[in-house]
Amino acid sequence: ITREDEYYSAHVTKLLIAMIELDEQKFEKVITHLSVKYGFPATMVNVILPFLGRVGVMWLTGEVNIAQEHFISNLIRQKVIVAIDGLAVASSDAERFILFLPEGELHELGLLFSKYVLKQNGKNVLYLGQSVPLEDLIEAAEVYTPDKLMTFITSPNTKANLEDYINSLHRKFPHQKILIAGSQVNMHCFTDQNNIHFMHVVSDLQDYLDKHKVVVSS
Repeated sequence: ITREDEYYSAHVTKLLIAMIELDEQKFEKVITHLSVKYGFPATMVNVILPFLGRVGVMWLTGEVNIAQEHFISNLIRQKVIVAIDGLAVASSDAERFILFLPEGELHELGLLFSKYVLKQNGKNVLYLGQSVPLEDLIEAAEVYTPDKLMTFITSPNTKANLEDYINSLHRKFPHQKILIAGSQVNMHCFTDQNNIHFMHVVSDLQDYLDKHKVVVSS
């Protein structure tokens, strides 16, 4: 473990304390300090996302209650939205993404941060957010005509049900690339297939964009 890793881990612990104590001032102090020192993207990848992973484990073991989880999630959500608002608007001919969560999925921080990453990379993004029925996603895609779609699957589910849903996406969007992330993807060890690309962590998105740069002709 490097000294920098220990530094990040110490700030994850500070955020956990702020969450447990419902202390917004402590949260603000940590995030402001890190954002000034490292910038918002690095703060999100190295501290906030690992912190949310810890919260998820604590949630499962009953160490965190719903009020604490909602308190901290809403504070982080506000920070991401402010960061998105500070980014430039993409050109009209830039690559187009639809971001959505499947019906019943409510945890959108990973998806929201993905919007930040995509906009930072000059992409156009249609953000549909939580719990989008497949039929409505299809209708939105007919109007928006995206190049790619991205979603997160985190709610507990059987591998068979997930495979059915992923196959439905493949059938309904045969001409688009579909990026899928989330804890359920990792748990069931899915591998890339046809037009489906799986990502293990949110930071994989930047790596994917770097490897698949789109050159727009002038």
